[in-house]
Amino acid sequence: MKFFTSALLAVALTLPLTACGNGGGPGTKGYCREQTECEFGTNRDYNACLETWEYEKEIAKVYGCRREYADKRDCFVANSFCDFPNRNYLLVNPDICLVPTLILNNCIDVSSNNQDSLPGGM
Repeated sequence: MKFFTSALLAVALTLPLTACGNGGGPGTKGYCREQTECEFGTNRDYNACLETWEYEKEIAKVYGCRREYADKRDCFVANSFCDFPNRNYLLVNPDICLVPTLILNNCIDVSSNNQDSLPGGM
């Protein structure tokens, strides 16, 4: 599960730089709309943004990390802005949401290590 957590962290740290957003909530829709408009995106970009956050939300739910997910989502929603001249949707400080991201990833990692084995001993 370490690989999954590392991959999730890599995706999470690049969210503000790609066509992604904060899935599952009013803040998510606003975040994705603002990002899409800022970057001259399309409806597909907006939908991809929502789906990316929704996917992360579902993973967090499976591992019992809903609160940690919400903290990360809220951080991205509250601290992102449109760098208008460059048309990039960024965090006000690249490290501002690092702690909530790491806490979420740790929650998933710890929970995955405490899960029962797959049926058949896998």
